[in-house]
Amino acid sequence: MKTIRISSVILVLFLCIGIISCEDKNDEISYTKGYIIGTFVCGKENSEGMVKGATPRGYCIVLENNKQELDTYPPQINFYTFDNLKDAFNLPEDIMVDECDSNNCGPIFFPKNLRKSYRITFQYEVLSKDKKTRFVCGPCNTRDLAYPWYDFQEIKIKNILKRKEESRL
Repeated sequence: MKTIRISSVILVLFLCIGIISCEDKNDEISYTKGYIIGTFVCGKENSEGMVKGATPRGYCIVLENNKQELDTYPPQINFYTFDNLKDAFNLPEDIMVDECDSNNCGPIFFPKNLRKSYRITFQYEVLSKDKKTRFVCGPCNTRDLAYPWYDFQEIKIKNILKRKEESRL
């Protein structure tokens, strides 16, 4: 009887430690802070390299600690994602263009006065090559002046904490 009680106490102790350590790990997950500064829609490539339809809308994210000024053109982004952020941030229709920049086949960036309006705090996963969306944005992907998509990482957003919009107008 005594060994059953001792075993029960040890089992309860291990369960408590396990639950506490899981809660601590969840608290340790850090969030990244940034801004949504542009969108794009391009042609979706299949595995043979042929364009078949359009991609979902892509969103460009620049991190809050990015050293580059957002007033430069084109702004240097850190990530892009095809996760739907339009509804979560009530992005207005007039800045949601269903194409890419015809000058460099890059994204359509928001006007300068809106580039710090859509703040996002999020957790993400960088997608591996086999999970990335294959896309082509116009004919300039074959020219040297093309937007440098390969310099940026596609991410999958795991969690979003909404932040109040900061008025910079």
